[in-house]
Amino acid sequence: MVEHANKTVKCANKKSETANKVRTANKNRESTNKNSKTAIKFNKTANKISETAIKFPRMPN
Repeated sequence: MVEHANKTVKCANKKSETANKVRTANKNRESTNKNSKTAIKFNKTANKISETAIKFPRMPN
């Protein structure tokens, strides 16, 4: 009876560990998505700055 209870506890612990790993992976994925969106925003801003620079070239000294 005790052995069966121990096996049940071990199994529950493994499932809990797996659930934690999945949770961590999901958080990491969300963080990566946010970082990607931020990078895209920076890229768009950089493109706008480049376009503006092309429209208004520097005057020669």
